[in-house]
Formats: sequence, C-alpha cells, structure tokens
Amino acid sequence: MNLYRIKDLYYDIKQGLRSLIRYFPIVWKTRDWDYYYLFEMQKFQLELLLKIIKKGHEIDETRIPKEKDIQRCIDLIDNINQNNYFERCGFVHNRVIYKTIPYKDNPKLTQLINIHPNPQSEEELKKIFKESEKLEEQELKELFFILQKKCQGWWD
Repeated sequence: MNLYRIKDLYYDIKQGLRSLIRYFPIVWKTRDWDYYYLFEMQKFQLELLLKIIKKGHEIDETRIPKEKDIQRCIDLIDNINQNNYFERCGFVHNRVIYKTIPYKDNPKLTQLINIHPNPQSEEELKKIFKESEKLEEQELKELFFILQKKCQGWWD
C-alpha cells in the first residue's frame, strides 16, 4: 500500500467518524415508511450546506441567490412536513366546546350543548380541500424545480 492510499484512508476514517457523529441525531429519528423522513434528511443536509455557504469566500453577487434558494427549499420542506395546507387555505378546526346546562323540566339533570359549531359549510370545505391539494402540489413542484435546476451550482 503506497503512502497516498494510507493518507486517504486516514482522512476517510476521520471524515467518516465526523459524519457519523454529525448525522447520528437525524439517522436515529429516521424511519423507512414515510416521505417525511426523506425530506427531514434532505432538510438537515441543506441546513449544513447553507451554513458552509454563508461562511464561504464567495462574492455576494453569486452567494446570496444560492442562500435564498437553499433557504426556500428548507422552508418548502418544513411546509410539506408540517402538512398544514388545510389551515393555510382557510380551514378552521371544529373547536367543539360544550356547555353544561340544566334541563328545564328537571334542574337536577344536565345536558351538553355545543356552543361553537363548525362555521364552514360543506361547499367551503370542498373549496378549501381543492385549494390545499393545489398548494401542496405547487410547493412540491417548486422544491423539485429548485433542486433540479440549481443544486449543482451550490457548492462553495
């Protein structure tokens, strides 16, 4: 084995151990059954990259657009994983709150009355559902567009 390969082996082991320590928390939480974890891993990697680019020696003219694109990807991944598209499109959770009142006939007995019914009609809910699906699809497309078109130029 020549000296060059021994140096490579040393640096590979050193970098590998650093990566194991750095990635341990995200890998520990990762599960195989949901896209959420795939996006969390991608977000983690993008956050590391963003820190490196911000500390880099690149001029503002080229660095700032990269930072904005990476931050936008991180924000989109947050939106996708929070899965709050219904709420963002106007859905109000049915906050059913009951009040206990006595019966008129027998004040010893009480009944529950819903004092906050859902304020949205079936039509509004259908519209919100369609808008939320459309918004989610747009954000997924935007995320993959940025990754497809720009990620190869992000390296410091």
